[in-house]
Amino acid sequence: MYWYISFLRPPPISVPFTTSSIIITPQVANDLRTEFRDEPTDLYFTWQRIYPSTSHTSDTNQVFLASFASPESMYRPVSIPLPSQARPGERWRLGLTSNTSPTLLGLSDDHVGVIGVWSEGIDIIQRGVKTAEVARDREGRGKGRAVAKGYDADRKQGRISREWELPCKARMRLVEQTSFDLDKKIWDAGLALSSWLMRYVSESKPGSGTGLVSIALALAVRDLPGRCMAITATDLDSAICLMKENIHLNSLGVDPNGHLSVEARILDWTQPLPSWLGVDGSWPDLIIAADVTYNTASFPSLVSTLHSLLVPPRSAANEPLLLLAYKQRDPAERELWDTLSEMGLTMRMVDRVRGSEEEGKVEIWRFFAAKMTAGSSTSHIKHYRPYFTPAEVESLSAKQRGKLSVSREERARQQACGFIDAVGVRSGLYVSSNDVGLTPRRMIATAQTLYMRFHLFFPYKDFNYVEVALSVIYVSSKLHDTLKKPRDIILSSYAIRFPHLVKKGVIDPSNVDPNVLENERKRVLSIERLVLETMCFKFGVDTGLGSVIKIGRAMSFRRELCQQAWRVAVDCHRTPAALSFPPHVVALGSLYTASMLLLETTRSVVNGPTDSEAERGENDVVQLLGNSGAWEQDYFGTAEQVDDIAHYILDLYITILSTPTGEPNVLMSSPSPISPEDPIVPPVQNTASTSSTAVLATAFRLSSFWTSKTLTELKISLRDRRPKSAAAIAGWVGAAGPVKEDLETTVDGMGTNDGTVRFLWDVEIVQSS
Repeated sequence: MYWYISFLRPPPISVPFTTSSIIITPQVANDLRTEFRDEPTDLYFTWQRIYPSTSHTSDTNQVFLASFASPESMYRPVSIPLPSQARPGERWRLGLTSNTSPTLLGLSDDHVGVIGVWSEGIDIIQRGVKTAEVARDREGRGKGRAVAKGYDADRKQGRISREWELPCKARMRLVEQTSFDLDKKIWDAGLALSSWLMRYVSESKPGSGTGLVSIALALAVRDLPGRCMAITATDLDSAICLMKENIHLNSLGVDPNGHLSVEARILDWTQPLPSWLGVDGSWPDLIIAADVTYNTASFPSLVSTLHSLLVPPRSAANEPLLLLAYKQRDPAERELWDTLSEMGLTMRMVDRVRGSEEEGKVEIWRFFAAKMTAGSSTSHIKHYRPYFTPAEVESLSAKQRGKLSVSREERARQQACGFIDAVGVRSGLYVSSNDVGLTPRRMIATAQTLYMRFHLFFPYKDFNYVEVALSVIYVSSKLHDTLKKPRDIILSSYAIRFPHLVKKGVIDPSNVDPNVLENERKRVLSIERLVLETMCFKFGVDTGLGSVIKIGRAMSFRRELCQQAWRVAVDCHRTPAALSFPPHVVALGSLYTASMLLLETTRSVVNGPTDSEAERGENDVVQLLGNSGAWEQDYFGTAEQVDDIAHYILDLYITILSTPTGEPNVLMSSPSPISPEDPIVPPVQNTASTSSTAVLATAFRLSSFWTSKTLTELKISLRDRRPKSAAAIAGWVGAAGPVKEDLETTVDGMGTNDGTVRFLWDVEIVQSS
């Protein structure tokens, strides 16, 4: 395995000339940033001016920064002085290494040290001078620099770069993102395979590969005589832009003379082979695969794609060879070898690459088709969709609830959601419901949705709800770049589960048995993998919280209504609504529900209808969103969808208000300690119980007028006037307000199949080669 230096807190995009230093938080972790190096690592920093361009000889000297050792150094900010020779108008980048030598690590070295990192350029500016803002893609992630929009000293960088020395005396430079998008990071297997190919490149006949490996291979063979090669780096559409940038960064691309061409193309395993393969009767000589075994749920699609590639059309002049780099992260990944063997593939492990540590070596395997024939394999693909219909949610839930009744399942769900909320608040992820900064609240809302999605595929009885809840909190913190260590999340949960251990408002770690803490951390991380699988490793997440504010402003709704609707949207993520509807529809439903609750509450206070401005405003919203109209075209929703969400929310409030106080824990418990002080872990009932008051919807406070009876009456009246519009409107046209582009982004994903997941559908879709 390899160790990588990176920024937990990256440098700023720009700093005023008068600033003497910047603050960063370094870390030394594995490729997925899930494990941190325990052995102390001395870190050194250097500065390099990149604008105006300069030679590397003018870099500043390596200066000792700090010694990193987990967990003592985790989240510890450090101050780095700016270079004394920096002047306004210049751009400098910061480098972190683990040695005092400026020499780059060799990609083909037998023993590799800790891999260093370079930041993006930091603009040195006069105070008050405007500078460039980071460009954002459609999902809000950083893509680099864009046109100037205003100076913001607090804006952080979103990308880093790494460099290696090649045997041919050239340099390879790669850019990766600091976000949790796994397809935009350097992985161990790809780095190990690149190193291995550097040593034996004269024996290779490249055909296609992946980003890092393709670039390294192209740089290695570029200066060899008599080489005419076409290398195609493939990945999903989301990674193509970054791959193209890395290809260009290393002065590679399509060669008009045909000597060496490198290009990036889309290859989706869930789709038939693209048309660009086999053009002019050519077929790849060598298929290079690295880091393709992480998601076991995608194995059927992967096997189907490999079969199609390894059994070329009859017109092809050659049968390709598959070279696969593999680092084991889960024993279940070895199932792929059995499947490939059953297909008739002959396989042999040809080498192991050590990397930085003996543990976690990367295996290099060679596969070729000895007995395979076209059409000999049939794979079953179970497709993933971002949203489910309410009927599908109920069908999947019925399979997983086991002997639990529907009402007890709902109480169990609310118990878990309340626990997630409490741990999130305890972990410092949420300050106040009046804080519309949204990011921390989004993290908790996403965790609650991930919990419900998890139990669409996995039974309640097989998992401790506490451990699942802690795992989804950990995953959600990554998705929203508010990363919390599993150990810290677990300690925060102890304050909720075992309040007798709390002293002066905090948990004293000395009261916790370290073995119990470590065992629970391992269980949380093992469940994390299953959570990612239910997401199909899709990391573009959003909630309806931001859309509430945007739509409320675009429709000119009252401020008080928007605030109450935001709180309703928070509670809405305790329901399956977020599993069935995109964020902007959740926002519309929350505005509609909040307007009804406020309208009825106002009338109850004065014992009848009035003509107040507030009541007229709420009544107008109810009439607008409760019926079909032009708003459906402008805001990409329907009256029926809004009505469904209102029923979800009312059901939630009715369930909570009708739950007896002190309702016992209804979930079966997997092994979990009675107390973290107790090193013995018997299979007992979990002691973390939550009463109805503890799981009460935290954001929207119902007035005393609302009881389970009055809410039920409102639900009945809502059902009686249920809109009769079509479930969807075809050919939406027109626009209203600046919010339309944001809504179009979420509509694009509705009903599409963009991944695979196990256990999903009863009816299997058969894909044959």
